[in-house]
Amino acid sequence: MNNDSPKNVAQIAQFLERAMKTHEDKELKAFLVFTNPEAKAEDALMKELADMGQKAKLEKVAVTFLHTDKERAGAVEDYEINTDKRVKNTVFVYIDKKSTAKFINLTANKKGLQELDKAIQETVKLVPAK
Repeated sequence: MNNDSPKNVAQIAQFLERAMKTHEDKELKAFLVFTNPEAKAEDALMKELADMGQKAKLEKVAVTFLHTDKERAGAVEDYEINTDKRVKNTVFVYIDKKSTAKFINLTANKKGLQELDKAIQETVKLVPAK
């Protein structure tokens, strides 16, 4: 999540929360990783993210952030995260460290969430039965 609207982020997060509960048997995991393009103080950003998680009633979806300041921006560079202001979010669906789908600027509307759900459904099919 780069500079997406709080409403869109919350809707994506809530969708992922429901998907994790639905696919608990497949050990589906979801997490939101935020960048800090406005260089907010770490404490303020952590509080903002915690508040967002509470408002969205997240229980399973993890929320974290990557440093974007020059001294600690290594993860942003390592993961090749595009911090261009036009990129609001990037959503990956993956299994065994391999991406099966990627969405850039995903909108949490009916069409966007149906596409994300389809990608999740196809990916959980790849998880071996226990």
